[in-house]
Amino acid sequence: SPQFLQLTQKIDFQFRITGKKVFQKYEVTFPLLIFFAFKNLYEEDLIKIEHYADKAKKSLSKARIMIICEAIDPNILPEIKCSYMDNFFVLRKQKIGTKQNPISADVLKSIYDKINEYLYQGEEEGKLFERVGYIS
Repeated sequence: SPQFLQLTQKIDFQFRITGKKVFQKYEVTFPLLIFFAFKNLYEEDLIKIEHYADKAKKSLSKARIMIICEAIDPNILPEIKCSYMDNFFVLRKQKIGTKQNPISADVLKSIYDKINEYLYQGEEEGKLFERVGYIS
């Protein structure tokens, strides 16, 4: 598979068939967060992402797929709404072919917040206040 920016959990899986002396050992990698990064996101890229996102979701249903790009092709906006991706971030808040905007700090903050939400989702309420400083 191609290289992604990803956070994974590797698990060593070993077993021995009854009556045999030899262990079978496998290393299984479960995707937790997968990032696809593009300068400009086009339809061809979206098709590839859909394929890999489907594989990731089949291997671990809690896997989260995030796409980060600087600009997006305006022709694929309707397709994005009905896809496997969990989050899309357009850093420059623009479509391809328009005047180039600076990268938005708001989008970077949104990415940071979303990553923290996914990482600490399901954390015990009793321990949560130790990290964030408040009790909800």
